[in-house]
Amino acid sequence: AISNPKTPPDSQRATFLRAASGRSAPLRSAPLRSASQGANTQGAKPIACLRIPNFPWQVEVARKPELRDRSAIVAGRAVDLSEELMNSPGDSLSARVVLAASPDLADAMPGMPLAEAMSRHRGVLLIEADTPLYALVFDEIIENLERLVPDIEAAAPGLAYVGIWGLEGLYGDDAHVVRLLASAVDSFDLRIGVGDNKWLAYAASLLSRANSGRKVTGEPGRFLDGFPVDSLPVPYGLIKRLHAFGLTTMGRIADIPRGPMEAQFGPAGGTAWELANGIDNRPLIPKRSVPGVSEHLDFPDPTAAAAALPAHAHALLTTGRKETAPFAARTDLTCLLRVIEPLTGLPPHIAQLTARPPFALDDELALMRTHAITH
Repeated sequence: AISNPKTPPDSQRATFLRAASGRSAPLRSAPLRSASQGANTQGAKPIACLRIPNFPWQVEVARKPELRDRSAIVAGRAVDLSEELMNSPGDSLSARVVLAASPDLADAMPGMPLAEAMSRHRGVLLIEADTPLYALVFDEIIENLERLVPDIEAAAPGLAYVGIWGLEGLYGDDAHVVRLLASAVDSFDLRIGVGDNKWLAYAASLLSRANSGRKVTGEPGRFLDGFPVDSLPVPYGLIKRLHAFGLTTMGRIADIPRGPMEAQFGPAGGTAWELANGIDNRPLIPKRSVPGVSEHLDFPDPTAAAAALPAHAHALLTTGRKETAPFAARTDLTCLLRVIEPLTGLPPHIAQLTARPPFALDDELALMRTHAITH
């Protein structure tokens, strides 16, 4: 069982770079060493993570350069899936979350309730999210990258994964590949990480400097040991609970058996344990051409629809918040949930896109190509 010690002070995201520095190899000027990660590396194919930190804020600055010197928070609405909807005014501050923030607000994490962020940073500029613009800008970035590499997955606006296996014959060593990828995103602050799975590549990108990269070169446990739990791609509420139990770093989570983690924190605790140990079995799902629709099937309820999906399918969901549970239970799927208002509390394998109908056919086909939708 996991005991609940006295809650430690909140860790700051800005401090983890110091805690984990020196555990990865720079890509800037020299060829990379092959990662040595025990049995996990046998047959592993290197993946590059292309991450644009605080992407919504960077887009807003590109649109209005005068924002660059302002402390600002980009905010959007969200519904907490873990709680029943409460009767509250439509403009309630508690119904909105941080989507991105200017670099000086390092503790204003994505997913943090806006009320909490504003209480920490009174008087900052509040920017209402323009999610259609962010999606459009990122689609253009992906199109530029597709001219250079064939295997690319657009995970979310500001985040993509690229299969870089076999590119050495075309472009040279990994360092040259990284420089090539950075050149396709020259108008943004891009961070690149390389690893044997998506999570390790993402974690390496957290140590990268602007328009350069890092690669995991050692045993993943040592590399991840000093990373704070704040970097985990899990709901903000879980991160706060992990802090409350004194689990402030990946190393502390990795020291606990998986069973107690899942017993205390549910399936998300098991996911956190896997990531803390460098385990991430999510496949890279590149964009593929979208065939015409030749068959339409009707299902009586979401449970039947989720059960009918084949393993590792990439599905587009347009269901309501109460109907997401059957798909949340299918951790082998990769889902894109289209909603009118953002949701929180989604598991890592369900990304979301906020949009309002009507939707044009050409836009729908482009959406399916971008996210490699299969169902």
